[in-house]
Amino acid sequence: MRGTIAAGLGKRSLEVSVPPEGLALSRVLALLLERDPRVGRYLGRSIGGAAVRAVVNDRTVAEGEDPLVSDRDEIMLLMAVAGGASGSPSPSRRSC
Repeated sequence: MRGTIAAGLGKRSLEVSVPPEGLALSRVLALLLERDPRVGRYLGRSIGGAAVRAVVNDRTVAEGEDPLVSDRDEIMLLMAVAGGASGSPSPSRRSC
């Protein structure tokens, strides 16, 4: 967990046990919620949606996906960040 989520929870990581056959990402997130209910404020929307991005082993999980996670996988939860204002020139194209 990074940034806002880590700051809000006061910790950079949470661990859960995953059986050898793996678990769906949604189940792993439910286990995280059981371990620390404050995680729920960040999981209010679907993973991959507008509020939170899940990254499993450096691969961003798209909205609606629920990949199988093994005990060796690393999951990062990131707050989604919006881009700049539309119509604003980029710094390299700004006129003086």
